[in-house]
Amino acid sequence: MARTQAEIWNIRPLRRDLAQENEMTRRIGKILTRWLPFADAQYAEWPVRPNCGHFFGGHFWYQSDNASTSLVYAVLAKLGDYDERASGIPRERLAARAIAAIRYMGFTHDTGHADCVRVAGPLPYTSGKKWGGAGDSFFMASQNGRSVAAMAIASLLLWEDMDAETKTLVQNVVASYADLWSAEEPRSGVYYDTQCEENAWTAAGISAGAVLFPDHPHAERWRRGFANWAMNTIAT
Repeated sequence: MARTQAEIWNIRPLRRDLAQENEMTRRIGKILTRWLPFADAQYAEWPVRPNCGHFFGGHFWYQSDNASTSLVYAVLAKLGDYDERASGIPRERLAARAIAAIRYMGFTHDTGHADCVRVAGPLPYTSGKKWGGAGDSFFMASQNGRSVAAMAIASLLLWEDMDAETKTLVQNVVASYADLWSAEEPRSGVYYDTQCEENAWTAAGISAGAVLFPDHPHAERWRRGFANWAMNTIAT
């Protein structure tokens, strides 16, 4: 069932004045810019809801196809210099398509509208289904933390360009993950598996809530949950 949220939460101000270009950021920027035409060719509109689209099919595990790509688009749309001649893609399109992918992720998430599911694809587990981990085991459900974190960072960069509906979709996705896993204890794999990777991606997902919405009533709980899972990553 879709979660509704009438209020737009206060978001952490983005300190653009602290962002500095250096040789490494410029090199990374050039690499990502050269990759853009390939990624952009994989974009498709999603007609189920307005202003939505997806990358690379829109049906990969944990929405990582859209979460990762929307983050790259958001970074190139908002940070540093951008060479449109190198990509052939207007900078305005980067922001618009990143937001379209974020909207697709929000609508097809467990917290989104019931009739909104991912597009059909070759993976039976994801084709025509929602994402977010509802009903999955810990290993499957917690892995969504990586996508939640990437979606959150992209949203932080693009927040000023988003409408209220899109912001609400992001809020629902981020809060649902942070609420669930900050209330859980980190896993311990003494004999068979260290659980470092699982604890790390769960910490990343919880951090999305604590970073984006520091004034939220649950923010302190999210900060404690993040610290707990993160410490049980590095300590192991």
